[in-house]
Amino acid sequence: MDANNNSFDAGNAIDGTLDDFWNDATKNAYPDSLTLLMPTVVTLEGIILISSSYGWLKDYIVETESDSVWSTIATLVNCDTPLQLIIFPNSVSIKGLRITVTSTQRAGKDLYSRINEIIPIVATNKSGTTTSLDTFQPNSTAKSNAPSGTISLDSFQSNSTAKTNAPSGSPK
Repeated sequence: MDANNNSFDAGNAIDGTLDDFWNDATKNAYPDSLTLLMPTVVTLEGIILISSSYGWLKDYIVETESDSVWSTIATLVNCDTPLQLIIFPNSVSIKGLRITVTSTQRAGKDLYSRINEIIPIVATNKSGTTTSLDTFQPNSTAKSNAPSGTISLDSFQSNSTAKTNAPSGSPK
């Protein structure tokens, strides 16, 4: 991870690399949210969420959107590691996924919400599941609840955009 990276765009959470991350810009202010919107329905078995070793997500909620209705699918409390495997109780067909952070673990840096990567676990057939970064990449949208607007992500495949929930600027 590059500690001096100045790009904290929401799209960093779904770009397939751990070298960058989404970072809110509101130090020690919660909740923070990151929302992924897919252009078509995706069926997921769960997600792998990798937050920053500089301060991982401690308490957060995972929500899914189907037919314009958001539902909580997982609530995580007192997480003690940056890597979380979140298996949903049942397969869900969704067009949106939202992570709402209510607390982070300080690990040498200030208290910001940071997500390096969200990796979907998608159903492939009756005999098992597979993990695929491609699920979120083509035409997916990453945004969060901030007033900063929509940003085009050139590193993504076609028509991807990102929004962040924090005011413009980078954390220090």
